[in-house]
Amino acid sequence: NYRFNAANSAKLWAEYIPSFDDSKDYQTNAEISLNSTLSDIFSFKVGFLTKTDNKPVPGAEKTDTTLTTALIAKF
Repeated sequence: NYRFNAANSAKLWAEYIPSFDDSKDYQTNAEISLNSTLSDIFSFKVGFLTKTDNKPVPGAEKTDTTLTTALIAKF
């Protein structure tokens, strides 16, 4: 997590998921997101997630990406 100022922050996370049966069949996930406070209640979040499967099933893509946006309300 990195806080730019009181209203804006960024987050980066990554994970490695091994396979104990086949060392070449691993998965990785990583996401970066930005969060901006709009008011005392609302904030806006945008994120980019990447999921990679080193040995996908036949016909499946090796990498999947997702762009997300969210309006978050805190009560």
